[in-house]
Amino acid sequence: MAGGNFPIIISTDEDLHFTTELVTNAIETENISNGYITTWPNCECNILSLAAIADQKLALEFAFFGTDGFTDADPDLDTFLWNHTFYASSFLQIAGAGLYRASLTGITDAFYRDADGTGEFHIALINRDATTKATEAATGAVRLRLAVQRIL
Repeated sequence: MAGGNFPIIISTDEDLHFTTELVTNAIETENISNGYITTWPNCECNILSLAAIADQKLALEFAFFGTDGFTDADPDLDTFLWNHTFYASSFLQIAGAGLYRASLTGITDAFYRDADGTGEFHIALINRDATTKATEAATGAVRLRLAVQRIL
């Protein structure tokens, strides 16, 4: 199906991404690449769904940016595109044990464009919870999965 316009999954890695401790409102940024999307011009795509998996039940915001510069004090230079917050109450466990999971499906207007041409998704995790997000090594792992579809 090379060259087809079908949805693909992009995932962060719990051992590589979003691994630091985050106090309330603290941010950690990551540049996520995938061999397939680097062939898309400017990684232009629509994000169709998000799924978050976490060790802790926290309010977590994922923000998407157009460059690896992420935020900037100058509004003309800030490359913020869109965000979604999973509130702690949206994270559920299966059978009351193990990892917490939350998802957002049916997204219709989440356009993404890699403005710096690096072939990456520029994603920030912001802890919106009163509880500190632990490090990955101390049961603070977070993984984000995106279903994306190329814009032709």
